[in-house]
Amino acid sequence: MTTLAPPDFKNAVGVAKVVLSVAVSVTATAVVVQSMFHMIVHRELQGFLFSGIHFLFSRFSSEMTVVVDEYNRFVQNEFFQAAQVFLAAKQSLLTTSTMRI
Repeated sequence: MTTLAPPDFKNAVGVAKVVLSVAVSVTATAVVVQSMFHMIVHRELQGFLFSGIHFLFSRFSSEMTVVVDEYNRFVQNEFFQAAQVFLAAKQSLLTTSTMRI
């Protein structure tokens, strides 16, 4: 005796199978490419490439500056007011003269 599953369940199982299949294929491709890269490219060149990639990504800063205008045309910006309240609370918690958030 077999029980019939609702159509939504069968569709979900089908989608899960496709997603799992794609994930396995991508992982296998990455492993093959990595092993071929290590077999073909010399260690010195690998180090040079990786240091170049590291240098490229290290040029981006981990800090972000947000500029909020006090007025949007003739109306006061609510985001500016919220930022003022937030920064006032942060400033009262800080004891140093320099504030970094």
